Amino acid sequence: MDLAVDVLDSMVEGTLQASLELLPSPLATIQVGLESLLQKPGGCFEQASSSNYPNILALKYMQETGTVNPDLARRCRGLLERGYARLTSFRCKGEGYEWFGHDPGHEALTAYGLMQFHDVAEVFEVAEISVDLIAAVPCTYTAPASRAYLYYYNGDHKSWTAPVALAIARP
Repeated sequence: MDLAVDVLDSMVEGTLQASLELLPSPLATIQVGLESLLQKPGGCFEQASSSNYPNILALKYMQETGTVNPDLARRCRGLLERGYARLTSFRCKGEGYEWFGHDPGHEALTAYGLMQFHDVAEVFEVAEISVDLIAAVPCTYTAPASRAYLYYYNGDHKSWTAPVALAIARP
């Protein structure tokens, strides 16, 4: 097989690198794509959330489609375990979650965190915490104080802000 590549005349010699990976099937292409999604969660709450969510989606995809590569799934579970531990470490002493876990909690980050904890619980075993403070909110995988924080944030006990509504509207 021959492959011709045009290179700009202005290219500095020795600086161009290329690689070619041939995969045997569309499924192999998906597996490589899933591997590229996985990241070690780090940084503040928002950064850890952003790098952890693709890990959740990758494992969920593998479980739902039955295309589980054991090594990839094991790596993904390890990353989820570290990510979940990191995210839960940002819980404020008062209520909710904040970038670095300092009071007061941030409404949108708390809502995003609750949504992510719910999704993590679908693919990864987490500590289930019974929630009886607000029976109307169907989320059982987070701390009751965080849900109460979201509920009472508006002060009028009747309305929800957009990020809160997004977090509680998910099944």
